Amino acid sequence: GAGILHGERSPAVLSVHRTPTIQQVNITHCASDGISLVSPSLNLPLLDNRVEYNGGIGLSVLMLNGETRDADLSAFSPLRFARGLPYNTFGILDACDPGKQVIVEERILVYYRYENRPADCVKIFTSRYGVKTFGFRLLQLNLVNSTNQPWDPDSLTLYDGDIYNITSTVIAQIVSTTTGPAMENRLYRSKKPSLSLKIHSSGDDGSYGFIAEVITLPIAAIGFGRDIRHNISFSGFFHNRAGAVYYSSAGEINPILTMEWNQIVDNGAQLYGNFSTSEAAVALDVQNMDSLLFRNNLIRRNQGGLKIQSDSNGVPTALKAVIHNNVFADNNVTETVYLQGRRSSPYQEVTLYHNYVTRSNVRYKNVMLLDQVVANLTENHIFNLEMQRTAIEAGTNWWGYNTTTAIVGRIRDFRDIPELLQVRFEPYYLNNRTVLSGKCDPGWTQVGDTCYVYIGVPMNFSDAKEFCKKDNASLPYLMN
Repeated sequence: GAGILHGERSPAVLSVHRTPTIQQVNITHCASDGISLVSPSLNLPLLDNRVEYNGGIGLSVLMLNGETRDADLSAFSPLRFARGLPYNTFGILDACDPGKQVIVEERILVYYRYENRPADCVKIFTSRYGVKTFGFRLLQLNLVNSTNQPWDPDSLTLYDGDIYNITSTVIAQIVSTTTGPAMENRLYRSKKPSLSLKIHSSGDDGSYGFIAEVITLPIAAIGFGRDIRHNISFSGFFHNRAGAVYYSSAGEINPILTMEWNQIVDNGAQLYGNFSTSEAAVALDVQNMDSLLFRNNLIRRNQGGLKIQSDSNGVPTALKAVIHNNVFADNNVTETVYLQGRRSSPYQEVTLYHNYVTRSNVRYKNVMLLDQVVANLTENHIFNLEMQRTAIEAGTNWWGYNTTTAIVGRIRDFRDIPELLQVRFEPYYLNNRTVLSGKCDPGWTQVGDTCYVYIGVPMNFSDAKEFCKKDNASLPYLMN
């Protein structure tokens, strides 16, 4: 029943710049997000929790690590959205709070979220002893495009010095139509021991705004550790309206993320056609994340499945993701598996093996989409697919013959009917001796007269029995 604070929606559990141990916690029927964590700095264990029937996201994690270098261009791109950050958040400076002057020793985060009224706000940052200059770096940016309106466009303006001093000069002005890597990824520097920030915004909803770090130069803040791990495991996320998990990061280094043995069921709601309340059950928008392990999870009856968007500044911080032994069943509207690399896409590596994908009701999108990533798909079981247009990769299979002519005769594809898909079958195996288990197909194991495959995800007995029944299969019983 939590989720409302001072008349505004707020997560039931909110932590800023702290690393709580959240285990065996039940969060239910909240008006906003269940758990929201902003920039936890240590190892984060989120184990054995149950988050259900909430009006927002079940769990949101927002990493705002920034950068410990004073390079002109950042090693990351500012985020588009900052989910899980409510109004009046303690621990982060609101750019429109009543105070005008802020004394900074090393680093401070400043943010602004749009409201339903216009705003003009000013902040003046000064160093404690008046000797250090300042740097300004964007971590998240999403301004309203009001250039075609009769009023001045929404903008962020940086001044070198005190804005109320006639000698201060404009460092930069950022508006929605001029943003790009050259403007967004830049470290703006002052020459004087003070920096002024002016925000001009029209009214809009809270998804618009910005987050930035203001640092003293030269940088003295301690960087984020490379061996930090975030573990989201053995938990249940059920009936959360905006999705189960949303994890986003902006910084030169980010934690290693593990998600295993979770039940993610019935999250999101379909509104009409291809519109829904969540972009995916599990959405990860990460940069410079070294490793991701996603295994033994049940993703069932959600609006969308697993969505990963990844970027990195180079090979050392490129993503190496392993997704295996998961069951994706009965998911709707958007892609069941969506993997996308961004700016430096050739570096992102994803291995998908031994996953089970079935009964996806995706009319307007692809069931699985891999975009600009280096991917290895092995031993995945994918059923009930429709409306595929790309060629079918059927290489390294045994066709019953070891001659090309005989194999072509067993394939019915676009060579026979132009409306059918192309099948690429070369190279092919000369025999199937190493992949069979009795009479069973490759990847399946014969037990008695029945063929079985094991993909371990958390599911109770009645659900498992019903699941197998829908796929015209049987549930094995283990006996001593």
